[in-house]
Amino acid sequence: MGNIIRRIETAEEIERRRKRSVRIGSMIMLLVLVVSSVGYAFMGRDSESNNSGSKTYYNGDKWAIDANGGKLLFTYPPENVSNVIVDTDLTLQNYYQKPLYIASKDNLVGNEISLSLGKYVSRMQNACYGNCTYDYPEKDCNDNLIIHNSSGSGRIYQENNCIFVDGNLMELDAFLYKVFGL
Repeated sequence: MGNIIRRIETAEEIERRRKRSVRIGSMIMLLVLVVSSVGYAFMGRDSESNNSGSKTYYNGDKWAIDANGGKLLFTYPPENVSNVIVDTDLTLQNYYQKPLYIASKDNLVGNEISLSLGKYVSRMQNACYGNCTYDYPEKDCNDNLIIHNSSGSGRIYQENNCIFVDGNLMELDAFLYKVFGL
């Protein structure tokens, strides 16, 4: 029983076997690539659910929340602003399809408001609260007006339709989270 004789294969049979092996290897590599890409897409983000059931995640630049049928962007995550007291009863309904005026010397404030409220208001415009040295309209608390003062006191309060944000973007984000009920 010692000798097993191997069948002689033609060049055509050898080529067919080689192509089959290459195809199987290619399919395995493609499957690994697809599975790892899908896994990275779903697992590669830092995410959590907030109280409203919407998803909060860091997109590499801002904190994003999928809520109200769109994506809202913030500088600070909800847990970082949870201790900020926001003394206002205004909600998104107070701003929906109405003009919004912003009185601030800091362009980042307008950008932050635009990233969240911008798509819900009819328009946003810089304005002055009281006497104005800029070429902006002067507004009072009969208009939807957000007044930002970087005093650092960390206070957010309301007088009629005016919101006074005394602080930085953290306080502003706390106000915006409250407006959206997040």
